[in-house]
Amino acid sequence: MAVTDPRYKLLSVRLSAVEFAEAEEVSLKHGYRSLSAFARSAILAFILTPNSATEQDLRRRIDQLSAELQRLSERLGSTVDVPGVHNP
Repeated sequence: MAVTDPRYKLLSVRLSAVEFAEAEEVSLKHGYRSLSAFARSAILAFILTPNSATEQDLRRRIDQLSAELQRLSERLGSTVDVPGVHNP
């Protein structure tokens, strides 16, 4: 396969032993031929979707929405089963 945009630049990253093992496991699980291919794919995916929310952002938003649902439920005088929110 011909490379239309040759790759000349090199990126070096330091990982802890645990981080390396986890990255290697994930890359193999998803069928990457090397850890380098996995890292490149992850970087390019981030570049192509820079505004995508992180897992932490999504969890924070879900917590906000759950709290709002709980508040509305209490205001309406009914109970709504909101995961992660205790309904007395």
